[in-house]
Amino acid sequence: MKKNLSDQELYKEFLDGNQEAFNIIVKRHENNLIYFIMKYVNSLESSEDIAQESFLYIFKTKKEYDFKYSFKTYLYTIAKSRAINYLKNRKENIQFDENNVNLLSTDIDNILIENEEKEGLMRTINTLKSDYKMVIYLKDIHGFTYKEISKILDKTPSQIKMLIHRARKELRNRITKNNSMYKIFINFIIISIFIGSIAYASIIVYNNFIQKETKTDFKNNPDYYDYSQDMQHYDGIYYKKIETYNNYLIDLKKWSGLVEMTEKDFENSFVVVIAGENYHTTGLYISNISADTEILHIDLNKKDTYDGSTIISTKVSKDLNRPNIIVHNNPNVPNMSTKYIKIEDIPKDYSQEQAIADGCFVISANQVISNNRELFNTFIENCNNGIDGILRVYEYQELTNCVQIIDIECKNKIINTSRLNITFEGNHVVYSSGNKINSNGNTYSISDEIGNSKILFSFES
Repeated sequence: MKKNLSDQELYKEFLDGNQEAFNIIVKRHENNLIYFIMKYVNSLESSEDIAQESFLYIFKTKKEYDFKYSFKTYLYTIAKSRAINYLKNRKENIQFDENNVNLLSTDIDNILIENEEKEGLMRTINTLKSDYKMVIYLKDIHGFTYKEISKILDKTPSQIKMLIHRARKELRNRITKNNSMYKIFINFIIISIFIGSIAYASIIVYNNFIQKETKTDFKNNPDYYDYSQDMQHYDGIYYKKIETYNNYLIDLKKWSGLVEMTEKDFENSFVVVIAGENYHTTGLYISNISADTEILHIDLNKKDTYDGSTIISTKVSKDLNRPNIIVHNNPNVPNMSTKYIKIEDIPKDYSQEQAIADGCFVISANQVISNNRELFNTFIENCNNGIDGILRVYEYQELTNCVQIIDIECKNKIINTSRLNITFEGNHVVYSSGNKINSNGNTYSISDEIGNSKILFSFES
């Protein structure tokens, strides 16, 4: 039996009655499967049992495998389902303890913690939240495709792409703070992480880009009335690539203020045009451009003041040209660190008494119960006058029995807010920005220059 046959070739041999072919498949995947299961199950022994059960299930139901999927995807999907069932039965939390890495079999142990640097890398990966760890493991360490990961984790491919983008960005941010692990270059930062012979990821961060802002000339182009005519759309942002000089000349009629390009420039570069239609997707700037093996990532952030620009164009090296683009509109995150803990770190049992002790403005069942009402009024007035400051609001909503935390920061005449419902697991922080806090009766909301408004909280006077 040739051990270099593919999984599907071995499986066909197995279907024809060759027991040895199945044994090769088991040996090929067993160690990595156990490590995968341990990201759900905090027990080496239980992980080994679940891996065995998964292989046994496949052995007994061998004709159920659909060859249009990779065998590895099929195997990991079964293992994930059994791991989750195990946790439900045992009522355990889904977590992964980094200390269990040392308990893995010798082969895995040698791959993952061969030396101090790799051990440090694993510790950094294990500080990420569980879904970030999982997609990094599946995509960058084990090489699954987006489609395969979406099947394993039961999410859409677009959700997986964004999750991977955010996980890699968070990991990169944590790692680059450690100068002993990476050397940071001025124009290009190339991060290559190797775990044994397995490449974690090759991420190029491109800092040497040029960007320019403009507006769309709809008036002189009556046939061009909607960005969807020639642009792709993702998460409220429209974008397109211009890869030839001829197309660039055509697009100059719509956007006269595009980044300057000559015909020769297109030999080594291309242009990305990004368009926004409302307050949250206009007045932005490009804060970061990076690329992995499949996707060009462009990060956007809000400028301190809105100048009316609706289009950003940037000149990018062809070295970063990828089949796909993800444009991510990063929120303006209030910086509360001088006075409060991170909003994501607030525990579910955070009480009104603790919030009052921490200096929060506390609302309970529509009543203000903290004694800092005057401070609150001054803060709101200062925000509307462009004076910098921060305030955290704790609001208990009696009708829904929920606790919301609202952070407000005024900086450079921009008001940024974040909101988190701490009552339920899995809630995400919601961000919004504006330039004024309005009160309509008992309700306070944040509004922007073009009339968008979002309610923050309410209480009785």
